[in-house]
Parts: sequence; structure tokens; C-alpha cells
Amino acid sequence: NTSKHIKTHPHSIIMFSRLILLLGVLNAIILATAQQDVGDGRSLRSRDKTRETNIFSRTPKRNNRKRSNSSTPPPVNNVRPLINPSELLNGLFNRTGGGGDGIFGGGGGGIGGGNRTGGGFGGGIGDRNRTGLSGITDNIDSFHLGEFLTRPIRNGRCIEGLNVKFQGELRDRIFDQLSSREIRSINMFLKNQDVIEFTRSQIEGLRSRRIQDSNYSTFFQLYAPPKEQALAYLDNDGDRPDRYARVTVYRGAADTRDVMIYKVGPLRNGRVLPQEATVTPLLADGEIPWAQRTPLKAERPLLLYAREALFLWPLVRSITGGICLGGLADRTNITTFLNCSVTETKFNLYFVNSLTSIDATSDLRIFKVQPVLIPVAGGSKTLQPLPISYKYVEDPDLNETEWATFGFQYCGQGTVDFAEDLLFAFQEGFLQNCTMDPDFAWASLNSERPFRKLSNVPGPTAYDQVGRRYTVLSSGVTRRDTVGDGGGHKVSWMDWGFHVSSDPIYGMVLRNIKFKDVRIAYEISLQEYSSAYSSAGTRSEMFFFDSASEPGSSFAKLRLGVDCPANAMLLAVADYDSGFGGSVIEDSICIFEESTGEPLWHFEDRGIERTVLRVRSITSIGSNEYIPTFTFMPDGTFDMKIDVGGYMYGSYAFALESRNVDSPTFGQRISATTNGLLHDQLIAIKADLDVIGRNNTLVTGTVAYGTYTQATGSPKPSSVTYDAVRYMDTTRVSTESAVNVRDVDLISVQSTETNAWGAARSYDVEFHKTVSKQKYPMGHPIGRARPWANSNLAVTLHDDKEAFCSYNSGFQVARPIASFDLASFQNGESVAEKDLVLWLMVGKEHYPKSEDIPVVSNFGTGFSLKPRNMFDRAAYSDLREPDDVGTVCNDTIVTQCMRTTE
Repeated sequence: NTSKHIKTHPHSIIMFSRLILLLGVLNAIILATAQQDVGDGRSLRSRDKTRETNIFSRTPKRNNRKRSNSSTPPPVNNVRPLINPSELLNGLFNRTGGGGDGIFGGGGGGIGGGNRTGGGFGGGIGDRNRTGLSGITDNIDSFHLGEFLTRPIRNGRCIEGLNVKFQGELRDRIFDQLSSREIRSINMFLKNQDVIEFTRSQIEGLRSRRIQDSNYSTFFQLYAPPKEQALAYLDNDGDRPDRYARVTVYRGAADTRDVMIYKVGPLRNGRVLPQEATVTPLLADGEIPWAQRTPLKAERPLLLYAREALFLWPLVRSITGGICLGGLADRTNITTFLNCSVTETKFNLYFVNSLTSIDATSDLRIFKVQPVLIPVAGGSKTLQPLPISYKYVEDPDLNETEWATFGFQYCGQGTVDFAEDLLFAFQEGFLQNCTMDPDFAWASLNSERPFRKLSNVPGPTAYDQVGRRYTVLSSGVTRRDTVGDGGGHKVSWMDWGFHVSSDPIYGMVLRNIKFKDVRIAYEISLQEYSSAYSSAGTRSEMFFFDSASEPGSSFAKLRLGVDCPANAMLLAVADYDSGFGGSVIEDSICIFEESTGEPLWHFEDRGIERTVLRVRSITSIGSNEYIPTFTFMPDGTFDMKIDVGGYMYGSYAFALESRNVDSPTFGQRISATTNGLLHDQLIAIKADLDVIGRNNTLVTGTVAYGTYTQATGSPKPSSVTYDAVRYMDTTRVSTESAVNVRDVDLISVQSTETNAWGAARSYDVEFHKTVSKQKYPMGHPIGRARPWANSNLAVTLHDDKEAFCSYNSGFQVARPIASFDLASFQNGESVAEKDLVLWLMVGKEHYPKSEDIPVVSNFGTGFSLKPRNMFDRAAYSDLREPDDVGTVCNDTIVTQCMRTTE
């Protein structure tokens, strides 16, 4: 066989030799690491250091368990597999044995490329479309006018153009995200102060055990200026607030490992000045235990995956019928496929981890691992899970090759403590086989033929008739750098003004939102995307907190004409990157004005076209897509909608319906071997509203039916014939509390001012179709981790320290972090005529169907802010009707024809 292979593939013997050499090097490294001192001066817990560290050993010593002498069928603990490691290696690297690269994956496939945590940190962040900023030297205060006008175009005798001046000041730059220069300076300062040993990028080359014993910086955010100081600067010519960074450091070298968040600064002209800078802890020691941190890509237990995959490979081959799998990826991420014909579809194995339990007091956590089959050419990482799984204990005091593995299952059968035992039980016929057809045509995004008639004909498109009616001023834009530093963008349109940026962890943030020079909101920001899956089958229950995957740094590159209209403007955002400094992600936000194709108002033969301004981004997290869109309307209405799409998670579907326990109770069969699983999609939003100032009151109302006296508190007058009326029963919320949309008909934030008719000037909060609360009770581990999901709205008194309601980790189960716990924010303080913050939750329950394949048709939810008595009459009253302004130039209707100079 070998000689035949050499004749047909002359380079294979070289590649095979290199692979065997690589495996030998890995083995030598592990043996050497096991012998070196791992203490770094810290005393470690007593461990059995005699366990075998050879990752390819079949001996059971690595789990340090005593084997049973029973001869009964599985669990089988007294027998050895009838196969040796060399046979496994041979099977691993030939076509009938399954091929290779499934273990390590090709450039993000395989072992969890990306950082999808909290029930699967193998999601991958995808192509981030970054442009480095290593050479930026602009002063941080530079804030330049971006190109916001379309070039005037000739239309017959008219030269159409629009000269729009920016409305408002540029003081909003205090909300810009950190620049690349600032992040580099912060890292250097923290190293010099011995706060960190490494940066996030530097740990990529370290062994897992070394990482667990190090202090390193991970996340960088703007530390928002205190609201009191910010408003004094924005509104009253107060001093400009000092600029600070919010830096997350993993402290593996501490006596008790934990995660700390520091306030670092002030930052002057893009850097830290050591002589005046301070590093202030924002958390109590141990508030975020080591076991609840977000694991980074460098922490993936690659050698553990490889060790177990070698033994499980014959089971993969049996399930799939023998498929073409990739060889080990080299340092350039070029994947080599062994024994694969040119026409064969190539696959990788993608290892999905889901947390099963956590012990925050001992730094230990247990994961369940399940391989998923994915085509190398691209496709779902979630729809073809193999019916094989096992668990491992992550112990930071041990090398990953020493971590205990247990709970091995095959096709829902087992459970045994060792992969070798599972393989032996299968080979001896103790386990019933199950199969999977590795045909991904049913889940392919490729269009089916024949194409639908006329689908090749372009649909309608949008254009700006006389130039854009909005302005965008982008931070750092110069004649040489038209992209800017991505720190933030000041936008003005039709009496609206606001600042938009992206928090690198949580995503888009709007600040200082004004309409007709009146502030409506100080901040509206995304806080969390979360989902929890139901399953009684091979998946078990999974849950995700997608802030752990950094939505604010996981943007899709927007395409004009698909993701946004062809006339949209594309904007950049800042990102801390995984390097020593930061970067810019281009084409991450689009902004555009569009006609909705309907009237804003209409009566008889009069009316005005409804046009809106939209701001949009798309976040790609593993197989999920989130599409938040902020919409501003000329009548003073603001709307926020979040669409959800992408691939859903599936479980293995057994052919025999009696064994397929997930369908229809916990999901639906969507292919011959896949069930789509029931899950929720819940989204947390922060809305710090300042309706004409900071003294606001939350008012709820319910339409009631009763007697006149019940409605008014007064006796029924004789003029009222029938003593039964419908009325609005309102309640002023006096203390911090929660509201569910199903319980009320009105939610309004009232100011202390009134309009000309004596009514309180207010803004209503209206929810789109949404769930009213999560299904899990507070006593459930997931329910306790999502206190923000127990109501549609929770009101608290503003506190600068209560910046976020969810920490970016998937490991908050049963124990939310105190500084991020909405339940602890609500401590009974008075909220009548105070500075209020609304914590909103919107979401959907998704019961899958076959039409969700290949990907879900985007479904959305959200909320609106609508003026109530803010004005003496409709805010759109100053808009011109078409007959007043419309002019026809060569049969093209435009808003205005003017003579301009080119």
C-alpha cells in the first residue's frame, strides 16, 4: 500500500515524515514540560506526579483511577483495546482511517477556532477586516470632518448638490473608544508597573500551564467619563473630563488566581504619562474567580484533544463510513490533505466545548466535548455533531496533558472513563453502531438550480437625489487617512444629533442623543446576547453568553447593496486587537437615509413621504449573526431593532424515532441525522434616558374597566348615564423595580417640564414583539446568571459604577459577578424625579423548523422611544410637503435644484 501511495502521490512520503516528526517533537515537549518546575514560587496542591504524560499512551494512569476486575459489558474497565498506537497513527493518516487535520483544524476549523464560550468556545471570530494602525501619530484630540457629500451630478440643465453644514459641537469626542496609540502606551505602562507580564498576543506562544500562572492584559475599553463631569462639559462649558481606560487583566500569578479590571490613566495626547498615571482596581479581589474567566484562543487544550482523538478515530470512521479529513495544519495555516482525491469533499473536525459544572472556589471547571463535522470549503460548525462525547476537568495547577478525562459516550451509549475502553467496547460488539451521511448539500448556502425566474434581474436600488442630508464627522480622519482611527463618529440629520462608536466587547454604543437640541438619552448600548438550548440527547443543555466572544470586535465586512443600501456610508470602528496595540476594523458600520415607501402622514390628497436615518452593523460570532439597526425618524421617534440569523445548533438525530428523544419535545428533525434544538435568543440593552434633563420619573399605565368612581375617585355626576367606563390607570414608579410588557399598556419616562397644555413632556417606551421574561427561575443556574432577563424593563438610579449588567464570560452560571449583577443594582432606592437607567430585555423563543435550513431567515425584536407631549403639536409639522419643494429636472424628481460651483 505504501509503495502504491508513493507512486501516485510523490510528495506524500515527505509530508508523512514531517507529520511523524511533528508528533515526536510534541511528545518530547510534553515529557520535558512534565519534568520542569511549574511552581513559579507558588505552592501547588498535592498531586500524583507519577501519572503518564505521553499523550499517545494507552495506559490509564493519567486518570489515576483503580480499574475494576469485573468482566461484564460496558462500562468496561478491565480490558485493553485490540489495537496499538502505531495502528492508530496509520489509520489516522490514511483515507480509510479518516485522514488527519480534523484534530487541529485548518485555519480555524478543528479545535475551536475562535473564542465562543459559555457552552461552546469554538465559534471563531471570522475575518475581522482589520487595518493596522502602528504608524498613527495623530493627536488624540484631532477630530476631522469626514467626506459626507455625494459628488454633485449633472442632471440635464440642473447640477444637483447639497451643502449641508454639521449641526452641533464636537465635544462628543470624549466618548471615542481607545486608539491604537493609547493601547500600546497602556500595555507598556502596565508592564513597567509589574501589573502584567504579557499582553494578549504574547501568550499565544506559551504553553497552557505557563499561561495559567501569568498575569496578562486581555480586554481594553474606554472608561466612560463620570456622567456629572461629562454633562458639565457638554452643556455648561465645564472642564473637559480626564480620559481613562478600562483594562481587564487575568491574574494567574496571584496567590489566589482571579480576574481584575483596572481604571488606568489619565491619558494625555494618546498616551499614559507615568508621572501622573494611576492604576485603580475596580473590583474586589476574587470577585471574578479564575474559573469564571473567558478562556482565550491560546488556552485551547490542543494536546488533550489530540490525545483523545487518536483513540476515537475508528469510531469517527465507523459513523461516517470513511471520509477525507485534513492533515495537520502547518505554521502558515496551509492545510495538507493526505490520501484524498481531487474530487473528494474535505472535512475537518471542530471540537465544541460546553460547560457542565464549575467550582469557583478551587479554579476547577468541567467541560463536555463533542466533535462536529464541517466541510473545509466552508459551512456550518453546528449542524453535524457526531454522536461522540467526553468530559474533562480543567485544572490550572496541571499541564493540559494531565487533565482528567471521563464520561466517554458513543451513540448515546456508555458511559466509560477512558477512550480506550469505549473503543474496545465498540470493537467487541458491546455498542450499537450509528451512522451519518457526510453530505452537506442539505445545509449548503449555494443556491439551488434551476434558479427562480427573474431572480437574476437586479431589484430596486437607492440613491441620494441631491447628496446626503446627514453629516458624519469621524475621529482621526485626515487627507492622508480617510478611514480614521475608528474611535467614534458624530452624526447629524434632520434635527437629530448623536455620537456612535463600538465598545470592543459589547458592540455599538450611542451617546448624547438629541432631537431638536433637547437630549433624549445619554447612552443606549448593547449589553449581552444570550441563548440557552434544550436537549435530552447527544447535545445536553448548552448556553451561551456571546459577549464572551467580543461582539464589538467581531464585525462582518459590510457590503453595499446587500447588507446596506448602495448609497450608504461605511464607517470604521476601533479594536484593541490581539496585539500589543490596537487596530481599526473598516466597513463595520453603515449609515444611510432611506425612504420606507410609505407616508409619514396622509389625509385625503395630502401627506409627506416617510424617510428615516439608519445606523447598522453586523456581528458574526461563530455560527450566529446579530444585526442591530438604530433608526431615527423625523417625528422624534427612535427605534432599535436586533435581527438574529445564522446557523442554529443541532443534535444527532437517531434513525429510530423511539431513540430520537429530542424531536419533537426539545426540537425538530431537520435532516436525516440532525435535530434543530429549541432555544431562546435574549438580548440585554442599557438605556440611560435623560428626557429634558436628569430628573425623570417612570410611569406605567393599564387600560382598565370599572365605575366612574373607580376611575376618578369622585362620585358619578348625573351627566354620565352609564356607570361603566374605560380609563387609563397610571402608576408612578417610586423605587427601583421591574416591569413586564405583558402586564401594562403604557410605559413612559416623564420629565418635570410640561408643554403648553400642561401635560408632562415625556417619551414612551414601546417594545416590539418579545418574550416577557426568561423561562428559567432564579433558582436555576442559568436563570441566576441572567437576572437581566427576568423582566422586559428594570429601572435603577444612575450610578457610574453600574456600567454593564453582564460580564463578558460564559461561565457566570449560578454566580453572576457582583459588579455586573442587575439584581444587586436594585436595592430599593427612590427613582421618582431622579436620573434613571432602564435595563431592557427583548428576545424570542425559537422552535426550529425545516425552513431554518441552511440558515435562519433573520428574525428580529427590539423597542422604540416615542415622544409623548414633548411638543405642542406633531414634531413633523415643520417638514415641507412635496408640492412646496419638489422640482422636476429632466423627469427626475429631486428635493432641490440649485446652481453650484464644482
